[in-house]
Amino acid sequence: MSASWYEIIAKMNLSKECYRVLMMLITILEFNGEHQIHQAGLAKELGMERQNVHRALKELIDRKIVKRHIKQNRATKYELNGEFFEYDDFE
Repeated sequence: MSASWYEIIAKMNLSKECYRVLMMLITILEFNGEHQIHQAGLAKELGMERQNVHRALKELIDRKIVKRHIKQNRATKYELNGEFFEYDDFE
């Protein structure tokens, strides 16, 4: 991940919860890799309510920053979307 990747994230208008979840995902996931994540476990790690983690993940997915894959054994696989950072126009 390059410095420009962090700069793009810093300039995005995300909620505080989204920033927290995204930073945790970055520490868990390898860039363009995927990993099974339990929202309840992520919420516990961050000291957040599970519903807030769910909302943050939904926003990150809707904004195409994170990709979600098929749910397996009550865990969903997520990955950072490397394609997101190839676009020139960010809001």
